[in-house]
Amino acid sequence: MELQPPAQGMDAGQLDWALWTTWYHALDDKQQQLLATLTTVDIDAPIDWDGTPFTFALFTWEFVQHEAIHHGQWSLYASLAGFDTPPSWRASWGL
Repeated sequence: MELQPPAQGMDAGQLDWALWTTWYHALDDKQQQLLATLTTVDIDAPIDWDGTPFTFALFTWEFVQHEAIHHGQWSLYASLAGFDTPPSWRASWGL
């Protein structure tokens, strides 16, 4: 069986919940693999990022902050473009 993104069901106007379950289990399997890999990581080992040393903890913190900036940019652009933003964005950030 070829896995199709759940969004295809939304495009058709009808969700295939069996497909969602398949996707959920596939994602859960990948998460378990990632967690198993992370247990082997030496979090104090330096990571050379273009000449700048990072620890694993600092790298992950930087990554999360970097992604948060992208979310903020998208939120602001959506608001400036006049898109109807989610109520939580309007309540929290005035967007």
